[in-house]
Amino acid sequence: MTFSEDFRPMQNIKFIILFFFCAFGAQSQSLHTPSEIQNIVKNSIRTYVFDTLTVLPAPSPPIIINKILDFSISQKNNFVDLSGYRLRKKAKKSLKKANNYFSAGKYSKAFDLYRSLYEATKASKMLPLLAHCANLANNTEVSLDYYNKLLLLSPKKSDILFEIANIQHKAGNINLAFRNINLAHLYDRNNPVILDSLISIYRSKGFVYQNINFEPKYQLYETADSNVVIKSADVPWKSYATCKAVWAHEPNYKFKMKFISTADVGIVEEKECLLNALLSFERLTEGKSNYPMLEILSSVLPEKRIDDFILYEMTSKKHPVIVERLSDMRIEQLIDYIMTYRVTVQVN
Repeated sequence: MTFSEDFRPMQNIKFIILFFFCAFGAQSQSLHTPSEIQNIVKNSIRTYVFDTLTVLPAPSPPIIINKILDFSISQKNNFVDLSGYRLRKKAKKSLKKANNYFSAGKYSKAFDLYRSLYEATKASKMLPLLAHCANLANNTEVSLDYYNKLLLLSPKKSDILFEIANIQHKAGNINLAFRNINLAHLYDRNNPVILDSLISIYRSKGFVYQNINFEPKYQLYETADSNVVIKSADVPWKSYATCKAVWAHEPNYKFKMKFISTADVGIVEEKECLLNALLSFERLTEGKSNYPMLEILSSVLPEKRIDDFILYEMTSKKHPVIVERLSDMRIEQLIDYIMTYRVTVQVN
């Protein structure tokens, strides 16, 4: 290796540390690098044991807000409980007849009867069935009208946005579908059904969504004699895991670190552990393509979008409901993050 080749990784690392200072503010100067974390481990009163991770621990099942989409109505399970409404005998017969039509696949006839019942009762619980039934009857405009009424009642409901996006996609309104599927995805970050539709709609716009996840390969646990065992698959995740171990097990470490920033201490922890993983990643001389998430992290750093990385790749996956609390501006930033760092142009 020539001097210039040897110097380049060190130069990149200096740039990373500089970018961390800029991206995180003055408090980032209190974040520790891998060598500093190793010194903390070495000088600790705790005993840390390093080992190779050969079998990945089973991941926790992801939190899915709508495990079964509300509007995926079974052909034989379409009953709407209107017992709280005073239905005339004729209306009760109409409801039974509509259900029979629906089960038989006669959606236009079923829809007409359902709509008459809705107009008589104004029962909002009928809106999902009306929207779904109209869609099955290929009455796109009417279906969208009912879904939009539902959206007014629940503007951040992922399943409503999902259905609207799929209908718009089917009708060829790709830009509108693109907008709504992005929102549906963000409001139910781990839903695989919504993600499949997002991938399909992106493809219609000529984009390829990189379906990858931030999944550090490590395991931490304490032994019976209180040793801290750190198992990791490779170097970048070893650095990440060691930093996590220090945060979890080093006496008073978390308490001291919470004073370096006004940000939530959990965010400070993630930033320090990401810094450790990224610095080790940049020292690699080969195999960087095996760490696509760290490549993305390296790209977002100069643009000061670490917070977007943490929010989209980490926080929203662990706590998907948090996205509903974000401002419209923050949602737009996340959509821009997806388009900037998670999407490539489709090559025909």
